[in-house]
Amino acid sequence: MQEQEARAKASAFMRRSFWVLVLFWTVAIVGLLLWGIQRDREETKRLASYVAETHFDKEKAFRLWVASQGGIYVPVNEKNASDPLLEHIPDRDIKTASGRRFTLMPGFHVVRQVREQFPELYGVKGSTTSLRPIRADNAPDEWQKRALEAFSAGEPEIKEVTEISKEPYLRIMRPHPAEKGCLKCHGKMGFKEGDILGGVEVSLPLKPFLFHEHQQIVTSVWSYGAVFLLGIVGLFIGKRKLERGEAERIAVEKSLKESEERYRELVEISNDIVYRTDTSGVFTFVNSVALRITGYSENELVGRHFTDLILPEYKEKTAKFYGRQFIKKVPNTYYEFPLLTKTGETVWIGQNVQLITKGEEILGFQATARDKTERMNLGALWN
Repeated sequence: MQEQEARAKASAFMRRSFWVLVLFWTVAIVGLLLWGIQRDREETKRLASYVAETHFDKEKAFRLWVASQGGIYVPVNEKNASDPLLEHIPDRDIKTASGRRFTLMPGFHVVRQVREQFPELYGVKGSTTSLRPIRADNAPDEWQKRALEAFSAGEPEIKEVTEISKEPYLRIMRPHPAEKGCLKCHGKMGFKEGDILGGVEVSLPLKPFLFHEHQQIVTSVWSYGAVFLLGIVGLFIGKRKLERGEAERIAVEKSLKESEERYRELVEISNDIVYRTDTSGVFTFVNSVALRITGYSENELVGRHFTDLILPEYKEKTAKFYGRQFIKKVPNTYYEFPLLTKTGETVWIGQNVQLITKGEEILGFQATARDKTERMNLGALWN
């Protein structure tokens, strides 16, 4: 009954421990996966921001270069009509000796044409807008209007992921201060150098970045899923091994218990004194014969040193004898000495003592003794 209870308790503890480990492993893997997904998303945002800002800076550099040259002359055609906003410039339109006509184009118009004519190569959308636009097609949409109003409040940049034609874009807008070259068009509206004319926007399509992010997340899910399954398989294998080990341990304990019970039965029916001590000589077990001869109870003997029962004049000699047996690891010895019973009587015993060992380690002593008092008294009378 006790064995079944022990086995049931061990099995229940094993199951609880197993499911606790499964829970811990699951939380760890899910946590790492979520952290990895969050890291991938942050990396997507960082990379998209870097690409958008690079486009922004390149456009600005190109516009500044065009402005520093005073504009670029382009052939007059259906795409490049003379700009009425530049009509106050004497050399807005020129004609070559061969009769070809050219018109002056400012930097913002050059960038806009590049975006419109080569959208696939250019890769980003963009625009220049203002709350006081010169051209109607430069009027702001709702997002741009909010950004421009934020510039009035002192914001240096507006960056946001939003949709354009139901596609995700990273939109960046920065204030556009009036520069010297800008006053060719905007000077007549009262703007001075350094005034905020409006805002310049770059809109980066996020679809390629999100597709790459999705691939990374799918790869992470499969990778962490494989690691999770390997861990679960390992836990199941470990659980089975522990269960077999526990079953073997219980079986060994049962065998040892049965062996000890048989030994105790043999010891109890023996006519000899049988006892055991630890390596220091303290009683750990005594049989009923020892109790009867010494007059002590089991509780009075277990935990006491065996020399406490020896006559004082024999204690040192007896202790040295068994000390040599311990140091020299003598397997078996025989020795006789007198005991003092609880009632004060002297009892001579002769005992065989064996070392209790486990491999090279000494665990204690086991003694089998007989009452030699009658023989010693006869010897004394004879002498």
